[in-house]
Amino acid sequence: MLTQTGKSPPAEGGWLTQMSRLPWNLLLAAAKAAGRVTRVSQGSASAAAKGVVQVATWSKEGVVCSAKLLNPLRWAKRSSKQPRTDAEVRAATAIPAGPPVAKILQPRPVAAPPVYSKVQSTRGASGAQKLDEPKLRPKPRPAESPRSRVGGADGATLPPEVTLAEASAAVFATVSEKVMFARALKELTSRDETARARAAAALGAIPHELSVRALAARLGADPSAEVRKECANALTMLGRSEGLPAVERALSDRCSTVRLAAVRGVYRLGRLSSASALVRMLSDEDEGVRRRAVVCIGWLGRADLADELRPLLHGASVWVRLAALQAMESLKSPAAVDDVIALLDDREDAIRREAFEALRTITGQQMCEMFPEDEQGRQLLVARWRAWREAQRERSRLRAG
Repeated sequence: MLTQTGKSPPAEGGWLTQMSRLPWNLLLAAAKAAGRVTRVSQGSASAAAKGVVQVATWSKEGVVCSAKLLNPLRWAKRSSKQPRTDAEVRAATAIPAGPPVAKILQPRPVAAPPVYSKVQSTRGASGAQKLDEPKLRPKPRPAESPRSRVGGADGATLPPEVTLAEASAAVFATVSEKVMFARALKELTSRDETARARAAAALGAIPHELSVRALAARLGADPSAEVRKECANALTMLGRSEGLPAVERALSDRCSTVRLAAVRGVYRLGRLSSASALVRMLSDEDEGVRRRAVVCIGWLGRADLADELRPLLHGASVWVRLAALQAMESLKSPAAVDDVIALLDDREDAIRREAFEALRTITGQQMCEMFPEDEQGRQLLVARWRAWREAQRERSRLRAG
């Protein structure tokens, strides 16, 4: 039907609904042009995205039509017998909250300005008020590494560390030892605990006075218990008396493993002169340290130290009691016979058997060839030893009278 002007009336719904009738070539060309624009720059991509979002919001019908036209392959895959549901159409035509480039265009966080201390006001000689310039707050210093307690409160007794100049001027037995010493000395100041421990062990194989000095200094100052233990073992391996003072200081180390290594080192380096230091370690809080001190005292072979070991025969630790019995057997002191006889009634079978062997070694007497396996035989053995001990006391009284 024609109007008075001779033109056909416009289609219902406006010009936007007529987009579906546009030629395919025109739509594809527009899509390619939009793709090129997005590759030109971020600003162009943002503008194109905003334009697409604005066009898509004009009408729901236009969005559905544009989605069908711009995504023909997706619609071609679906069969005509399986039409889309309303939920699928809404999900496919949903408008994103913002263009993808919005994440790229987000402003980067700006670092906070430095914090200034409070401005102090002072008055000069003329009475005019002056403002001090703002000052930056000083950064907190990192906490210093804890020093070992083996060198005293101030560490004044620690020997000086060996410098690279001293190492270069020193004379070694071979060139390879000098090279190994320089490398170990450098690793001894490393931040890696494993590297320092490895360097300490390497210095224990280089018999030189500088090795003793470097190990003694590190033993008293290194914050790592593993490194201090390796230093004590290396000083023991060197076998030089110059390292004995540093190892004796390590007997009061806060770590039990270091004290354990120091007990062995004091015995090896001091021998008979280390008896007093070893006796002090019999009251250590660690069971392993007490046991090693007992064993070292037994190796000294001094019978006058048996009285120091007698309290340990009745201690709570089975291993310490066993070590004390073996030490008594080495010392062969008659003063401990009564305590050893009492251990024949100990609750631990290993202690009873060791007491049987110790009595036979100390006294030279043999009440039976084998330790009895039954309870009645063991009680008879204990009675024989006690009767023999009473006879010994009676002879001593008769000689004294």
